[in-house]
Amino acid sequence: MDQSLSRSMRALSLLIEQPASEHPEYWEVLLPGLHPEQLKSAVHSLRTSRQKRGDTISHPNLKLKDLLDGLARALGGESFERWIHQVQPELARFFAMHDLRQPTDLIKWNSPPFAHPLTGRQLADRFFASELPLPERLFTGVGNEMFAARNIGALDLQWAMSRITGKREFSSRHDLDMIRIVSSMPDQEIYPDEPIGDGEFALDPAYRGLTLHDLLLLAFRWDISCVFNLLGDNLVVPQRLAPVHQLYHTSADDEQRMAVLFAIFRAKIENASTGWVDVLPFNENIVFLRGADGTYDWVVRDQRDAPFSGNRLYPVFSADEVPRTMSADTEAKAKLHFTKGLWHEQIEHRAEAFHYATGGTLATYPGTDRVLANYLKSTNEFAPRKPQSGARRIDFIAHHLADRCLMVSELITIDEFWNFYENEWAERRDDKAAHTVRGWAPLDEMNGRDERDHPVCATWYDAVAYCKYLECRTSLPMRLLTIEEWQAIAPERAVVDSLGRKARDSVVEGLDAEGRVLEPPTYLPHYFTRFKPDLCWLPNGQGLPFLSSLSFGEWLGDYRGFAPNNVFAPVACTASGIALGRGSLETELFEAWYVGRNNHLKVGFRVCYVADRDG
Repeated sequence: MDQSLSRSMRALSLLIEQPASEHPEYWEVLLPGLHPEQLKSAVHSLRTSRQKRGDTISHPNLKLKDLLDGLARALGGESFERWIHQVQPELARFFAMHDLRQPTDLIKWNSPPFAHPLTGRQLADRFFASELPLPERLFTGVGNEMFAARNIGALDLQWAMSRITGKREFSSRHDLDMIRIVSSMPDQEIYPDEPIGDGEFALDPAYRGLTLHDLLLLAFRWDISCVFNLLGDNLVVPQRLAPVHQLYHTSADDEQRMAVLFAIFRAKIENASTGWVDVLPFNENIVFLRGADGTYDWVVRDQRDAPFSGNRLYPVFSADEVPRTMSADTEAKAKLHFTKGLWHEQIEHRAEAFHYATGGTLATYPGTDRVLANYLKSTNEFAPRKPQSGARRIDFIAHHLADRCLMVSELITIDEFWNFYENEWAERRDDKAAHTVRGWAPLDEMNGRDERDHPVCATWYDAVAYCKYLECRTSLPMRLLTIEEWQAIAPERAVVDSLGRKARDSVVEGLDAEGRVLEPPTYLPHYFTRFKPDLCWLPNGQGLPFLSSLSFGEWLGDYRGFAPNNVFAPVACTASGIALGRGSLETELFEAWYVGRNNHLKVGFRVCYVADRDG
């Protein structure tokens, strides 16, 4: 069979057992297709990449024959030889029997209800890891245009309802009533000769003639995204299971609204001529999807959508430039990635539900990675490694928390940071900043007009680089404080509040090149920020000083997202006890290159590490 017919239409990563390994350990292989030559190519790429990392390809766990056999077994074959001589002819007959002629991506929907289409792993886990019957058909949405109109929303639905019913009371406060009325009018068309809305909300002429149901689904596309999953039978035929909504901490009205919306959505897709695929099992490890006109796709048991990366800060930082303690952030994800037979979507769903069931709220939501780790820890399926620790230093102050002794520095000063900056960071900093869409503010403009013993103002990326610098110099596991740790050691609110306005006053001002004081906000290409005299320092219970002002904050380590342009982290403000932007530390996050400059704010940082228990 021709290689072009066997090719994969998306990135597909498979775990194959490492030969000669005492315990189950896996290599991760990028699979381009099902043809024997494509299997050979995948194994060759693995061996080449390991050789570049210093491995010897003659090592038993990189033997060519064993790797090919392992890859064939991952695909449901007995060996690579059997894959060539037995499975390939079976595939050819299978293709002919089911009229599979054109490989096509039948999973990634270009216009899903809100933001995310289904993924190959979602399908593979549902088919092979859920222990649910294999469906006959599945709705991926590919080719369906029901959510293609992007400029239609709730206001358009309210306008249409008022026009059709003659009533004017429809608003976002009456969602459930409006949804119920619409549900009883499935075939009601919007007047095709009159536009809906005006200005930027005007209905594209290409989408006139929509029914009220069409308009309802567009207006509530975010809600529909909560049912666009494979946890239940929301998207499959036959529909045996009750709908599963990825909506948490809900009210009775929320549940009723979702029930009506799902019923409308389900009826809509059941009557759709596009978006559905037939589900055709080939062997115990491969399932094909068949679309219209001979198009097809396929998924494999235990496939991954991309190889695992434990470094979310690449390409700004390579793995050896990241403080070693930050690798713990990805332990839970690594466990899920390299454990076979798990239904990942269900685990994530249970983790979200667990967060809210145990008292969590949107305001205290710590990010999906932490939510996942907390859930796995609670089920005893994931025991995080003991935190790395080191000997106590006299220039750090000990804080005894529930499960560790945390050694914490004072705010890093300009003088301390500048030694690092001038000796090794200045040139590298420019190279790092080139990876991001926004330039990093010049450090000399944020610090050059201040005394050298004042706190340095820096980006989150600068703070991470400094932690690594200290780690290399001291061999201690340096890092930034977490939200939980900062809240535990910050001065008590009663102490801050007792100082009244003094603890809140601005301590930062902007200056132009001639030294004239500027009024915020400032958007000049070049200007300076500096501290005012008489900073308000408050000690915590252990005597560690904190700078209190609504114009100053400290970077914390609980970042979210991926480099280069989507890394966000909290900035803690002693004056308010929450984020610098006046929101909660869990939800008010700042871009990693933020320094507060335009609004005449400053952001510093301190470092910490866990002390040895016998220290």
